[in-house]
Amino acid sequence: MSGETPVETSRKTARTKADWFSAAEDVLVAEGVEAIRIDHLCQQLDVTKGSFYWHFPNRAAFLSAFLADWRDRTTLNVIEMLSQQERDPETRLVRLLSLPDRPKAPKAAQVEQSLRAWARTDATAQEALADVDQRRLMFFRDIFAELGFAADEADRRARLAYTLMLGDTVLRSSTKDADAVLSDAVTLLLAQPK
Repeated sequence: MSGETPVETSRKTARTKADWFSAAEDVLVAEGVEAIRIDHLCQQLDVTKGSFYWHFPNRAAFLSAFLADWRDRTTLNVIEMLSQQERDPETRLVRLLSLPDRPKAPKAAQVEQSLRAWARTDATAQEALADVDQRRLMFFRDIFAELGFAADEADRRARLAYTLMLGDTVLRSSTKDADAVLSDAVTLLLAQPK
């Protein structure tokens, strides 16, 4: 044994579904949904197609799982976290409107913009996006209802708040006084109707 050269084994790290979804996000943002192909993802992750098929039966199933994962991470998990952590509806509103200020927000905004572009030409993506928009609007609406606004008024304010949040994800990098804008937005959204 002494004097033998040790054999170095090279072992690629096993990829998880999260790795595949992350790679797909990068490809979606950089090249569009058409570039989310099995061979291209395998190349990005430096794995064989067998690794892909270990997790997903085909590209269509992968894209559906990708959309479901995005919905869960960016909507359901956020709603659940805020619902558990923040009992006060005004604090929940402020936390929601502050999401574009998080460090990961610029990438998340790019992914969402790319998903919205995809949804313009694909029924499955359009359905997933409609579900996400509806869930987010309902969460905003519930906050305004909890704050005492009537149903119609809660609906209008929910749409305004959601529109503000989506727009802020695009404009955030150019906003120098983001805290002041957030404060003004919350003040306007909570003002009693005339």
